[in-house]
Amino acid sequence: MRRTKYAILLLILSLVLTGCGVFTPSEQELQDSIPTLSLTAGRYRYQIPTGGYSWSVYNRFGGGSHMATDTAHPLQAVDDLTAVSLTGGETVTLTFSRTPDTVEVTYWSVGDEVGSQGTSLETSFLDDTFLFTAPEETTDLVFQITAQWTSYEDVGGTVSYPFTTAVSEE
Repeated sequence: MRRTKYAILLLILSLVLTGCGVFTPSEQELQDSIPTLSLTAGRYRYQIPTGGYSWSVYNRFGGGSHMATDTAHPLQAVDDLTAVSLTGGETVTLTFSRTPDTVEVTYWSVGDEVGSQGTSLETSFLDDTFLFTAPEETTDLVFQITAQWTSYEDVGGTVSYPFTTAVSEE
């Protein structure tokens, strides 16, 4: 009888601790849950690394983990961004490992001032992918894809994916 009471007490204690968020994902598990982005332009497919993000993973008891990182503005990091070859007017396909609720596409000319608003492009959604049309002038541009996940029960947040069309002069 005494063993049964201890077993029940341990079970209740573990459930309470889990509900308090003690058993939460590790930092690596949290980072691994951030969705990836594949960009397809013409015949080429690119993996676009994440930039800044604010990301949360929730457990079924209401607890969870949160991680955020702030990065330099894409115009300040042009030399470190993935270079993508775009042709003016072509359709660009954005495929995420987990479909976001919203996607915004913004671009700047490499010579723009940091802090300038940039130009927003219209996106559309078709067959689990987001699409946008590349601007007519595609040389020396810096893009930022900003995606938001708000309707999922297990994860949520905002992630940016910057890239450039600038030709490296190395």
